[in-house]
Amino acid sequence: MSRETFLGLTKKHPELSGSMVRVLSQRLDATNTQTFHELTKKNKELQTAYDELKAAQVQLIEKERLERELQVAADIQLSILPDELPVLEKFDFGARILPARQVGGDFYDVFYVGDGLIGVLIGDVADKGVPSALFMARAHALVMAEADTGLSAGEVMQLVNRHITRLQKSTQFVTVLYGILNVKTNEFNYARAGHEPPLVLQPDGNVERIPHRPGMALGLWEYILLDVHASNLSAWLDPAFVYRRHDRLPRSQIGTLRL
Repeated sequence: MSRETFLGLTKKHPELSGSMVRVLSQRLDATNTQTFHELTKKNKELQTAYDELKAAQVQLIEKERLERELQVAADIQLSILPDELPVLEKFDFGARILPARQVGGDFYDVFYVGDGLIGVLIGDVADKGVPSALFMARAHALVMAEADTGLSAGEVMQLVNRHITRLQKSTQFVTVLYGILNVKTNEFNYARAGHEPPLVLQPDGNVERIPHRPGMALGLWEYILLDVHASNLSAWLDPAFVYRRHDRLPRSQIGTLRL
């Protein structure tokens, strides 16, 4: 239909123009309504995406903060452990710790407790993570405090267990082996509280388990049974393998006590 024909029809039939205007207005209103709904939906989606982005940013900041705090906790935990171990003529000590997480419940120490006496400590707190690391610090501090009193290994473990059970407000516990090595007589007196029994690695590569009895972990019961034992290491110290600090033999030729 040409423009001239269309204008002629509208002049001849004015009601046609009104109908067309109404139809166009309705279509325009419908289009505007649909556009408004679509824009509202898009705005809601954008707001949701923005809120999720803000929440993710907050979580990321919190995650970074926790990682920094865990690293500080790991550094503090490592600072509790000794940087250097005693070096003696007949005995050599070595240790390595690899936490399953940034912090954990494992600990060890080798320290002087008197003239010719060396304390050997190793422990493992149940579970992992920050709670175990805090419990580890408490257990280590208690053992070190009681070890300085000159008591036997068994007496130290009983006192530490008494302190832990009195202060304990959780279900955590710790297995510990604490021994006192007399470097003059080569006698090793130890108390084992549920920890793995010690092994002796012979110079020829054979491994021998030191005799042991049942022992209970610290922190579960007020009265516990300990594996208290004494072993003289002279039988495992071949004089041919005794060495001095300035003339060390390879470690494969040195008798080693592994806990």
